[in-house]
Amino acid sequence: MMQKHKGAVRTREKQAEEIFACFKGVTHTDGSQFLPHMGRHDLLHALAEAEARGAEEARRKDAEWKPIETAPRDGTAFQARIPSHGDDNIIMWDCSIEHKDGDGWGTWMFASDQEPPDCWSDGWCWTENADGDQSVLPTHWKPLPDAAMDAEERG
Repeated sequence: MMQKHKGAVRTREKQAEEIFACFKGVTHTDGSQFLPHMGRHDLLHALAEAEARGAEEARRKDAEWKPIETAPRDGTAFQARIPSHGDDNIIMWDCSIEHKDGDGWGTWMFASDQEPPDCWSDGWCWTENADGDQSVLPTHWKPLPDAAMDAEERG
């Protein structure tokens, strides 16, 4: 564990050296030095803080995602992760489909005008598509940003 930490420190030191090298001799329009107020230690500290903020933000964003099994199945649109298709997909569950034998059932479908994965048939996620290929199922979901804000406001 210590070795990994030391490696991270060395990486920040290298970043600090590269930053100072890039700005060496760079001046503002008034002729003052670009980084005179920031010493090497201050720059290392700033880099460490930025790295920690980035890691925390990544953890927070990942925690927002829920397993697709818990997604609403009432026609509510939400943001979904679809393997090899990103995580900006707006989909919903459509249960208005009637099978030829008269039974009702449902499937995922795109709720907005987006390009679905090639393995989905016209924006619908069937067990297999029209070509007989298995559709890639969404794996995670989260409320749309506007829906989350509306829910907080109703609080």
